[in-house]
Amino acid sequence: MAQVSVAIQNRVKNARYVCSSVSTHVDKLSQLLAKKLKLTEADTKKFLLALHDTLESDAQALDTKEQKYINEQADQPPAQLGRDREFQIAVGAFEHVRFQLLGLQDEQLLKTYGIPTVIPGTPDKLLATLQHAVPRLLKDTTPIVNEALLDQLVTSGVDKDQAKATASVVPAYLGKLLDLRAKSLKAALDKVQREKRETQDALSERDAFLSEWANTYQGVATALEGLYRLVEQNKLADNVRPTSRRRRGEDLSETPIDDVIETPES
Repeated sequence: MAQVSVAIQNRVKNARYVCSSVSTHVDKLSQLLAKKLKLTEADTKKFLLALHDTLESDAQALDTKEQKYINEQADQPPAQLGRDREFQIAVGAFEHVRFQLLGLQDEQLLKTYGIPTVIPGTPDKLLATLQHAVPRLLKDTTPIVNEALLDQLVTSGVDKDQAKATASVVPAYLGKLLDLRAKSLKAALDKVQREKRETQDALSERDAFLSEWANTYQGVATALEGLYRLVEQNKLADNVRPTSRRRRGEDLSETPIDDVIETPES
């Protein structure tokens, strides 16, 4: 299951809280600030909305990068299941080939083709074993006859030519089987590694952006806090103040943004 970072979610929420404060109070705040700073209301409003848009952009970017990381985490379990499935199929093919070679009653053949007597216990090790054995098997296109099986078939009345074909093993055919399984297993292993890299890349990208987000959040929130205080809106200033806990996502700005700006006394 993908891990969701509460701290990241809180950072995004805190940034959007500041943005909501701007959008809610921009008209009245522009009037008060314009009078205080001797600017036009239009210019003051434009400045406030620029602060809003700058922070909203970074909040959206952080949210997007976090979602990308979550999605990459979610892609890992299916890839791992695919690897495990291919591993089991490859084990079955490996056992079949080993059984065929042992049936020739010549254990030396296993060594000749690089087939160990014990099945490798991990996908990586099995793949290495298959990649070692496949070229050796593919080179040998000469049928090898299981003499004991041939005698049994002939004794039971099977035509000698047919019995010989049934009792023969062509190493190259076994090699093709293992080659197919090795390629499928390698593709599954590569996918697992690719998903791991993509997850790590997404995490690194998100974490690298945190510094930029923090500067934007603190800069905009601090500026807005100061502007609120400038026009004696201390409660609103406190609500948007970028405390260290809010910057780290350990605390949320949760005061409802429905406070009416009161016109300060002259």
